[in-house]
Amino acid sequence: EEESVPPGFGPTQGNAVLDGAFTTYPWMKLHIGQPGAAGTSNPAGETTRVDTTGKMAAAAAGSKASNAALDWTAVSTSETYTHCSFWTLAVGGTFGMSGTVTANPISSGDNFQIPSGQLVASVNLAS
Repeated sequence: EEESVPPGFGPTQGNAVLDGAFTTYPWMKLHIGQPGAAGTSNPAGETTRVDTTGKMAAAAAGSKASNAALDWTAVSTSETYTHCSFWTLAVGGTFGMSGTVTANPISSGDNFQIPSGQLVASVNLAS
């Protein structure tokens, strides 16, 4: 007989995974489609990576949210951001993770902001 175990981390480990991930991969890059397994597919024309260091609250209950705005000033390209990736460095570095972004189309020269509390990462916790 096979036993089924609900998937997920224990709360302490889930929070540690999130906090560790953003410590190791703090640089956020924008994409206009799925970043793919290497994090390099569908890059936005706007190449600036924003440092999330000090802008993410400590993880709790398997969730981690921004506690400050993340800003891109005078973006280089008119486009619509749909995804993001996180890296070890501002340029180059190692890809760590990716996610989705909900944004309106933006025009070249405009500022783009993800308001405080709007960048949220989570893991499944065991139940």
